Amino acid sequence: MMKIILIFLITILLLIAAGIVYGEFTYTEKISGKKNENTNIDSSSSLKQDQTNTFEVELKGENYLINYFSIENPKKLFLYPNFTEKLSSKEAKRLYECKNLISGGFYTTNYKPVGLFINEGGMTQDQVKSDLFNGIFWVDYADKPGISVSYPKGSTRIALQTGPILIKDGVKQTLLIKNDELARRSIVATSQNNKIFFLMLNRKKEKLMGPNLSDLPDILAIVENDKRFKFSSAINLDGGSAASFHDENTIVEEISPVGSFFCEKN
Repeated sequence: MMKIILIFLITILLLIAAGIVYGEFTYTEKISGKKNENTNIDSSSSLKQDQTNTFEVELKGENYLINYFSIENPKKLFLYPNFTEKLSSKEAKRLYECKNLISGGFYTTNYKPVGLFINEGGMTQDQVKSDLFNGIFWVDYADKPGISVSYPKGSTRIALQTGPILIKDGVKQTLLIKNDELARRSIVATSQNNKIFFLMLNRKKEKLMGPNLSDLPDILAIVENDKRFKFSSAINLDGGSAASFHDENTIVEEISPVGSFFCEKN
């Protein structure tokens, strides 16, 4: 009887050890969340590389995970509306056959874009004046991307009004946000060589939370310094509970409807 008990205990210990080893070498993150929480920026900061396209930023004792994917060929980027379709990010990724996918722009309570929205189907809505949604991310038919306060009319393949602008012509912007709040954040940025970056930010310990909107330019400055990225422009996308992100390693799922999706195809 003692021998049987001993064998049983040894088996349990071996299974536990195997689980720990498996956990250390397996990484697929599935998170879904909502807005909230708080962060302060400090001159002391650091960045740690965890895996391909994922890194960690430390700011004044607060650790953030940043997942990103980059697009070197803008021809592969598409913008899909989801205002009436209300597909989940998983459904959209499957339907549109996306390699990578991220939530796009903001929408109104009537499920319409807050401003300019252009995709292959034409213009859904024209540009509106807004202090918050003060920029446009666009890709023209020559496959040149840009982020600016206006867009090349007549030659634009996709365009999305969103905001605020975080980096303009290589200069970090100072944001004065009324009723700022803590939330997961999504960002699109461009480089001088026409490369596009999509980034998702959330707290390491509290996956549903992220930084204040006004903190994003400082975070991007740290990313540029530590990762040797050089963003010519960057702008905020819809985040919080509508934030979604899918690449080969990470899945971030939304808990409220997503207004539109940026989809990179193979």
